[in-house]
Amino acid sequence: MLAKQRIGICRSNTSFLSPEYQHILDNADDLQAQYRKQPCHLERLYGMITDLYIDKYKFKGVNVKSRVPQLLEILDNYGSLNIQHLVNFFQAP
Repeated sequence: MLAKQRIGICRSNTSFLSPEYQHILDNADDLQAQYRKQPCHLERLYGMITDLYIDKYKFKGVNVKSRVPQLLEILDNYGSLNIQHLVNFFQAP
């Protein structure tokens, strides 16, 4: 929406834009709402993964709560790491 205001166009005059950009402008409100929800979804996923990790070792009688910050760091840096790093962390108490 802000981009549309900046370039001073109205919805009826978007023919010069590519179909992709027209779609973005036409759905700007919905896209912005989805973007605002992303942190909530990510936090929920982090919580589920953390709970699974704690519960896995709780059933074995091992308290791993002190390792949760390391797990969160791995999740935060997941893009630069591979899945095996996360799997290895889950397998080692």
